[in-house]
Amino acid sequence: MSPSPQSTKKKQATVDAAELRRGIGSVDVAMMVLGAVRAGLAPQSLKAISDACAMPASNVHRYLASLIRADYIRQDPETRNYGLGGAALQLGLAALSQLDIVKLASQAVIPLVEESGLTAILSVWSDRGPTIVQLHRGRNHVVTTLGLGSVLRTTTSATGRVFLAFSSSAMTAPFVTKELNEGSRDSAKRAKEALEIALARVRTNRISSIDGTYVPGLKAFSAPVLDAQGEAALAITLMAASITIKGSTAAIEAGLATTCRLLSRQAGFTDHSERANWPSSPAGHRR
Repeated sequence: MSPSPQSTKKKQATVDAAELRRGIGSVDVAMMVLGAVRAGLAPQSLKAISDACAMPASNVHRYLASLIRADYIRQDPETRNYGLGGAALQLGLAALSQLDIVKLASQAVIPLVEESGLTAILSVWSDRGPTIVQLHRGRNHVVTTLGLGSVLRTTTSATGRVFLAFSSSAMTAPFVTKELNEGSRDSAKRAKEALEIALARVRTNRISSIDGTYVPGLKAFSAPVLDAQGEAALAITLMAASITIKGSTAAIEAGLATTCRLLSRQAGFTDHSERANWPSSPAGHRR
C-alpha cells in the first residue's frame, strides 16, 4: 500500500526542517570567520582571527582566501591584516536600506507593554521636535492629551531628553534655546545647567526618566534606538500614572534598555563594550 499524498508531504516537511536545522557546516564556519573580522575595531592579523574562532590558523586562512575572492574580506598589502571588503559594505548598506525600524520597534514593545502594564509610545524627530508616531496602550494606561502626532518638549520630557542626548546639537539647539528662554535669564541659566547634568546621566545609562515634571502625576522612562552613526533614530518611552508604579523600577528600565540595545544593533549601531553580552533577539529580555 503506497503512502498517502498527505503523509508524503508531512514526511518531506520533516526532512526539510531537519535539513534547515543542520545547514552547511562550511558556510557556518565561514560566517564565524567573517564575524570575527567584523568584530575587530581595525583590520586583524591571522592569529587574532584564528584565536577568536578557536581554530588553527591554517584552516582559518583557507576560509579567508575564499572570502577575499568574494570581496567580503580584504587583506592589507602592507600589514597583511584582514578587514571587511567591498561586498560586506554593500551587504550592510543594503540591509540598512531595507530596514523599517519603526515596524521592528512596534513589534518589540509588545512584550514590554504586556509585562510592565505601562503604555509605550514610539517617537521620531521631526521638524517640530520629538513627535509621537505610535502608541501602545497597557493595562495601566493613563489618560492624557498625548496621542499620535503629539509633539513633546525637548528639555523636560523623557523622550525629548533622549533625542537631546543622542542627536546632533545643530539639529536640537534651536528647540533647546526656545524652551530655556521662556523664563527669566536666571531661571534659564539654572535650567541649562540642570539639563546638562541630566543629559550626561542619560548618555551614561542610556535611559531617561521623568516623574511628574512634564505631565503632573505621570512617570515615564525613555531609551534610544541608535542608528549606525550612534544617533537616535527612534525613542521608545514607557509611561503610566505614578501611583500605579509600585516599588523599584529597575526591572522596567532594564527591559526597556535591553530592547532598545537590540533594536540599535539591528539598526546598524555597534557598541564594542556591550556586544558580547547582547541577547540574540528583542524578546530575549523577558524575565
